Amino acid sequence: MTAQLDFWSYGAGVDPATQALLDLMSGDPIHARDREAVIDAIRAAVRSDGTVCGNDWRGLIPAWVYPRVIGATVNALGKAGVLQATGEWRISDDLAGRNSGKPVRVYRWCA
Repeated sequence: MTAQLDFWSYGAGVDPATQALLDLMSGDPIHARDREAVIDAIRAAVRSDGTVCGNDWRGLIPAWVYPRVIGATVNALGKAGVLQATGEWRISDDLAGRNSGKPVRVYRWCA
């Protein structure tokens, strides 16, 4: 679905304990192959206008990728400035993750 939603931004982000876990996960060498697959999927899903969202890349991520690496990788790409939130939102179509109907951010790919 492509309806634009108007939600508040997350402000400063996640709490320090959660951020520490995300940082550890995103830098864990055991998950390097998973992170690479997630980044490849996101890069492949970027639209001609340079934007992308979870609905675009979800189906491109291989099934063997550890699910928790996906969010950690997206978070790390955001902190690195590779993915920049546009302020737009879409409605998630993620039935498998039970996130269908929830808001999903739209990002601009800046790499």
